[in-house]
Amino acid sequence: RITISLGVLIFIQIFVNFLLTVGAMRKFPSFLLPWLGVQSGNLAVSMVCLVVVMFFGKIHLGLSSSEYGASLLLLSTFTLVTFFCCVVVIQFRKEAVVGSRRQLRDLVEVFKLPPPAYSELDLQRDCNDCLEDPPPQYNEA
Repeated sequence: RITISLGVLIFIQIFVNFLLTVGAMRKFPSFLLPWLGVQSGNLAVSMVCLVVVMFFGKIHLGLSSSEYGASLLLLSTFTLVTFFCCVVVIQFRKEAVVGSRRQLRDLVEVFKLPPPAYSELDLQRDCNDCLEDPPPQYNEA
């Protein structure tokens, strides 16, 4: 059971890393969200482990001083690196979203039609006048 669980976790990590790579290369901001979600989970687990080792490491877990220091160093390094990577990916995603909005706005401005000429407006007004019945004359009313 543990082997299957670890296999699934490794597969999920590889898959979200692939999505991160594709999202970064093609500037798809939505492809970065799965990686951020998985890394947030990893960050939470590592912080809980760090707190457990910090408070219960030497006495309740039976770690020697060198094991205690090494585990604290390893967990804190992993937590800081993961946090830094999350901040970088969030910033990249923010820039990609702003860039895609700017690109969409520029694309809309390129295909924006110019306003109609005054001669076209006069022709439309004349045609509308032709289709309507004229008002009755004063003598007829």
